[in-house]
Amino acid sequence: MSTEPASTPVARRFAGKAALVTGADRGTGQAQAIRLAAEGADLALVVQTGTADETVDAISARGGSVSVHAADVRDLSATQGAIDAAADSLGRIDIVCATAGVNGGNAPMWEIEPEIFRNTMETNIFGTWHVLRAAVPHVLRQGPGGAVIVMGSTTEARGVGTASHYAASKHGVLGLMRSLAAELGPRGIRVNGIVPTNIDTVMFHNPETYALLLPDEESPDRAQVADAARRWHELPIGWVGCDDIAAATAFLASDEARYISGTSLRVDGGLLNKWPG
Repeated sequence: MSTEPASTPVARRFAGKAALVTGADRGTGQAQAIRLAAEGADLALVVQTGTADETVDAISARGGSVSVHAADVRDLSATQGAIDAAADSLGRIDIVCATAGVNGGNAPMWEIEPEIFRNTMETNIFGTWHVLRAAVPHVLRQGPGGAVIVMGSTTEARGVGTASHYAASKHGVLGLMRSLAAELGPRGIRVNGIVPTNIDTVMFHNPETYALLLPDEESPDRAQVADAARRWHELPIGWVGCDDIAAATAFLASDEARYISGTSLRVDGGLLNKWPG
């Protein structure tokens, strides 16, 4: 089954709106930013490195407006400054995608190094909270109609051996999403999460993950990993593409999802249906 997007977006559902995306220099965040821009949104990218040339070039080639702002989301002050600057550049913020995150490797809970556990929690939980804390006041200034989207994981619905730090962090992100939805719902602003299975990025495609999936293979290749990962899903796939997550993002951010809030949209190939928590 193909992981390519089902169709090229032609609607301009976000014309006149402004979106902020974290982690937009590569992978999922990059795909989200490009998709929102393709549908008419002005974009502000918050990235740790301060550069996102590939994303900027892709958006500019589509005639979109884009600015880049540097911040490590683990740092509240830096994140606040970057998002305030982004709001000044855009003139408004209607859509927030809190996407930046890390995995941190795999090991039994008692073998995870403290610095790895701490960095995972600080990036995924504190980083998401920092982004929301800084961005939500700007969304509130626009009144009803805003949308906030956080990046979840299938691990937020179950325990996962060798990934306790990541699972714990994504359980926390789920709690943030649900609580913020309760707070912003009366103001007409929707908050949702996306729950993906494996995504076709380096967070999944790396030697450590390959060794975890196929411990008896000396150097497993992409095709072997795809076969192994298919066992996790109801659909015959090993992973989804970044564009699949971007499509879900565009739906949740659009008026088509105007009555959807406080939920997690699964883009998981049926993984959680097959392996319920």
